[in-house]
Amino acid sequence: MGKKLITFILIAACVLPLAACGQPEEESSEEQSDSQVESFEESEPSESIPPAQESEEETSQASEPPRNEDSVEESTEESRSDSESSGPSYDSGENSSEESGLPEYQPGSIKLQDQESDDYSFERPYRLAYYMIWGEFGDLLDEKQLEDFFAWSEQERVRTNYGRDQDEMFLVSFVKRYNIPREAFDEAVDKFIASNREWVTEEEYEVPNADIIYTFDNEIINYYYRYE
Repeated sequence: MGKKLITFILIAACVLPLAACGQPEEESSEEQSDSQVESFEESEPSESIPPAQESEEETSQASEPPRNEDSVEESTEESRSDSESSGPSYDSGENSSEESGLPEYQPGSIKLQDQESDDYSFERPYRLAYYMIWGEFGDLLDEKQLEDFFAWSEQERVRTNYGRDQDEMFLVSFVKRYNIPREAFDEAVDKFIASNREWVTEEEYEVPNADIIYTFDNEIINYYYRYE
């Protein structure tokens, strides 16, 4: 791959793909998941109060003291305000990231690789960044942590069936395991951008999004890094 993808294993000056690349298997199976459909029942409208009989209305109106027009207007305004604030609520769906202030992935902003020609033996539900750790992040580890990383990363590759069963971004697991501070993570991202500035719009060199990763919310992270 004529470009400078720096995988984490290059830190030890040996080439070991840290992306959880799938190895060829005798049989490949596609995972299918049923879409979850949420159904909402509309609430029954409140029963209307039957009007009072004509004779009772006249008696009531006769006994009521005259009302101040200002207070009537005030009451109407309060009623209108209450009605507006208690209006219908809507499921935010894909706009949830926007409402929470988090960045949102825009399909087409990253040039995706054709999955038929990548190094994975299964159809990836996520973009390559989900399965990879780059050398700049390895620089954040000391020698003892680095030794642990080599053993742990291989265990993870096997545990997740080389990415096929992976349900958490590899870089997120890395940050949790080695307790990487956000400031140090941002510095590693800056170095990554400086080294790969020409190619950051390509899937293989997509810049890790710290705002998304540091939510540590796999639902948000997995949706952001979907292959789309």
